[in-house]
Amino acid sequence: MNATRGQVLGLYRTLMRTRAITFAGDTEALVASRLKIRDEILKNKNETSLQEINTMIKTGHDVVNILRTNIVQAKRTGDNTYHLKVPKLDSVEQDSNHDHDGNCSCAYLSEKS
Repeated sequence: MNATRGQVLGLYRTLMRTRAITFAGDTEALVASRLKIRDEILKNKNETSLQEINTMIKTGHDVVNILRTNIVQAKRTGDNTYHLKVPKLDSVEQDSNHDHDGNCSCAYLSEKS
């Protein structure tokens, strides 16, 4: 079980680092994600089934992947303008509205569309 314990602790650290990068500058999201990760780990700390533990570890790695690739944050920068923080994906070509860090400044489109 020591190897499994090490996997869980490593996953916990990876989740914490990933959320810190994903939600950098967003205090509310940083706090909420820290509490959720901690609560989920503690809720399952007494699990003894190796199969269940491995399933939860896989789920945790899936969450890391989602946080790294699927979260887009928008911050209003002016009237009808937002600054988008999008994930940096090597396999996706950046267009002229994006800088090399995955940031995008876009005009706001009407909510009526």
